[in-house]
Amino acid sequence: MPGLSRFVGIAAAAWFACAIVSCSSSTSPNGPVGSVQVSPSVDTVAVGETTALRATVMSHGGQTLSGQHVFWNTGKASVATVSDAGIVTGRAQGTAQVAASAGGASGIATITVLPPRVASVSVSPGRDTIVLPGTAQLTATLFDEHHEPLGNRTVTWASNLPNGANVNRNGLVTGVAAGTAIITASSGSASGSAAIVTVPAPKPPPNPKPPPGDGHHKP
Repeated sequence: MPGLSRFVGIAAAAWFACAIVSCSSSTSPNGPVGSVQVSPSVDTVAVGETTALRATVMSHGGQTLSGQHVFWNTGKASVATVSDAGIVTGRAQGTAQVAASAGGASGIATITVLPPRVASVSVSPGRDTIVLPGTAQLTATLFDEHHEPLGNRTVTWASNLPNGANVNRNGLVTGVAAGTAIITASSGSASGSAAIVTVPAPKPPPNPKPPPGDGHHKP
């Protein structure tokens, strides 16, 4: 319902604005609060991972006030959530503001949530043989830390023995000379590999000898 959605949006914005100016009193156990500083003020986190924010409560004179209760809030919970201890968890790709409030003052950190990090790479087949001259197609599958497959990522292919077997950017391996090469697929800091054995083509069989008695004899 459009009216209900608009009401929910307005309520959420009002709630976050309340967090920015702080719904608590401006008094504190150690005197009035002048400001709240959140560090880091700009940070990134991948979907499914966490990062820690720290709030420093200060007086109007710039002195750090201890023993303050800090309220943490997020302006876009669908992108990033925050715990009572300032631990931010990435939920979906995007940007969210996280506010820390105490004694009527508040500070903000901007959090950019990145796509899930590549945790592992699987190359298939893990071992193959190429008869020279020939090729073999390798495939790389990327997974996140929960072993869920990931797509739309850049994969870099490399061979440790290009004189024996080289590989193009699409994972197609071409045999060059006899030997064993390790082909590696990398994405971010994760990688996987396959062993490619290149062997010479078999020699053709020799021509058969004529049967005895078929030769020509001189008179």
